[in-house]
Amino acid sequence: MNSARPERNLATSAPPASPSATPVSTQLQLTSQARNEPTVVPSPGPSAESSSAILGAAHGQSLSLPSSPATNSPSTPALTLGKRIERALRRSHLADVKVSTVGDLVNLSGQVPDDASKTKARRIAAATKGVREVFDYNLKTQSAITLDRVIALLHAKRRFQHVDATIDGCTVTLVGLVYDDDAKAAAETAANSFGGVCSVMDNLGTQMEQANELILKITHLLEQGGLHKVTVNVIGHDCFLKGEVSSERDREKAIAIAEGNGLTCAPIDNFIRVVPHSWFGFGH
Repeated sequence: MNSARPERNLATSAPPASPSATPVSTQLQLTSQARNEPTVVPSPGPSAESSSAILGAAHGQSLSLPSSPATNSPSTPALTLGKRIERALRRSHLADVKVSTVGDLVNLSGQVPDDASKTKARRIAAATKGVREVFDYNLKTQSAITLDRVIALLHAKRRFQHVDATIDGCTVTLVGLVYDDDAKAAAETAANSFGGVCSVMDNLGTQMEQANELILKITHLLEQGGLHKVTVNVIGHDCFLKGEVSSERDREKAIAIAEGNGLTCAPIDNFIRVVPHSWFGFGH
């Protein structure tokens, strides 16, 4: 008689696992397989990092969520609105048109050959997806720029009578003389407003600058000539002297110094008193 006890089948005698010990995803898979339904595994809740970022955004902080895993499939970044417009303009032989954007607003600048090209550039920009409005005030046409026209429009104003100009492409250079800095700014604004002008170079001088230089120069010459009590003022090409000298000869000397620098010193505009010295160094 074989007294050996039969071996226990551990696989069959093991106690059944409790439902709570089985992972939820496994339970759902088993249940779905029994019902012939597709398996749906619940997605995990937001991580601590994501929750912190979302809460920070709610309090005015920038939202920065964890980046998604990189994929192996290559991707081409989408062109910006400005780049898409520039590409369309190049295809239409309008590569000289410059494009700047603010949101869905587009500004065109630069230079085109004529008004037809300007209209074409505007239509191309307006037809680009994502554009709400197009501004082309700074897009100039070459055909509108003529030297005679620029000078004629400047000389139509009295304050610009001594202003001249040269043109290189769509750039206007102003030369000559105006009264002061305000007149310089006004001349530059006037030149910039002409159709076809893309930039203005201001090489203008002012009468005030010249006058100040002349005043310093003449004052120095008067002092060198011993005429320390004579002062000078300059307006345009006219000089105004005042003060006192000891003789008529010194008076004529002061006028000669001023007129020797290209000025006109009319006697009626000069107030130099002649005060002769006495033997004791006092005037009468």
